Amino acid sequence: WVPGSIGQVHEIVTLYLRQVYTHLSNEIPKLVRSDPTFSQQLRRKNWNSLAIDFIFSTPTTWQAPVSQHFRGIVSKAGFGEQKLHSVMLGLTEAEASAIFTCQPWTVGKVQKGDVVLSIDAGGGTTDLAFVKATADTAGSLTLEEIHPVTGVSTGSITIDSEFEKLIEERVEQHSETRRELPKDFSLKVSQSHDFQTWKHKLGPKDCDQVGDGYFVRETTGKDSYSHEGLGIREGSLYFTRRQLESCFDIALQEIKGLIKDALGNFEGNNRAEGDARTAVVKCLLYDRRTKVRALGEHKARANYGIIVEEPQSEDRIRWLIKFGETIQVGEPTTVKITKRLEKSEQWKWTEKIVWLKGSGSFLPANVKDGCELGMEELHSADIEVRSGEKLSAGKRSFWCKSGYDKCDFKLMLVVGPSGDCDVKVSEKVIKRSE
Repeated sequence: WVPGSIGQVHEIVTLYLRQVYTHLSNEIPKLVRSDPTFSQQLRRKNWNSLAIDFIFSTPTTWQAPVSQHFRGIVSKAGFGEQKLHSVMLGLTEAEASAIFTCQPWTVGKVQKGDVVLSIDAGGGTTDLAFVKATADTAGSLTLEEIHPVTGVSTGSITIDSEFEKLIEERVEQHSETRRELPKDFSLKVSQSHDFQTWKHKLGPKDCDQVGDGYFVRETTGKDSYSHEGLGIREGSLYFTRRQLESCFDIALQEIKGLIKDALGNFEGNNRAEGDARTAVVKCLLYDRRTKVRALGEHKARANYGIIVEEPQSEDRIRWLIKFGETIQVGEPTTVKITKRLEKSEQWKWTEKIVWLKGSGSFLPANVKDGCELGMEELHSADIEVRSGEKLSAGKRSFWCKSGYDKCDFKLMLVVGPSGDCDVKVSEKVIKRSE
């Protein structure tokens, strides 16, 4: 079964995360109560009274609208619904991996001024982060991004797919054998434990086999089945090192292109073993627990603006953050706004944040031009004048004979490493909903 729409995909993800949330809400209080290292005060707390921060990492290949939707899905699943619970999208997987790479237990001591390239090849994506150490104090490390983090949709799954194609080509050349093979034979072989083991070990000395030393056992369900053309001997499928290496070629070419785009040139091939499966989780926690954030700033991966709706400038876009600009983590971009309110109107309106990918060298001035370039509305916030506030009267003009009021306020736009954003307001207005 395949979801018929993106809405169904969102529903499935929401249901899955709701089950995760339910499990956590049941298990965490039990773990806290049973751990004697915690204080009695903490052990008496229930789920609702525990202060909990839910921090989610996102793939680097996700663009801002996807991250923003995911944030909404997380909230619908129940995360952050309690008063003492908060939700945030933390570092991208590329940034978390870069911090992991710079830890002393990974590659040794990173000094102030060192530049580090982190390449994280995962299951479905490969992420690249190019960072520089700007401070090195006791127990903490501060990094800055030299280039916006990037990623491509290639990884371990790409290698599996190439191996599946390789085996399927064998079967097509000997189509008479298909009825003797299990259903989805090529797919099952590519997902088998033996192939996954060979794939993960390729490179180290313990995998330096020669000839037809690579095999997948029990592929046919018949221990006695052999077929020379398929490379099957007594139920096991054999393949050469070169055939295995060829499955890496496409993924490596895409990774190579990613590196060239970011650095212009890249040389060297050095691999340090590490606990890659938990690297992202470890560094989300490290970044959260250290007093000085490991990644104190990041580069904007897109352009962010606000729609201005005023007489003679309706649907104009005021760009607040441009691609490649440095964003201090957690620090808002503050803009002063004067909202014109007609006397006959309620003092309520909606502020809209828009997003546009690509370079900020040329940005559209209005919504129509922006939509033609692929601009999207990323976030909106319903605003109203704070109760009891007195607004100043605006002057009448040639094009506007009726009177109006002016509301001056500040809007703070916070853009996270994942590209998602949040809006805060101050002074004379409040945010009703998002």
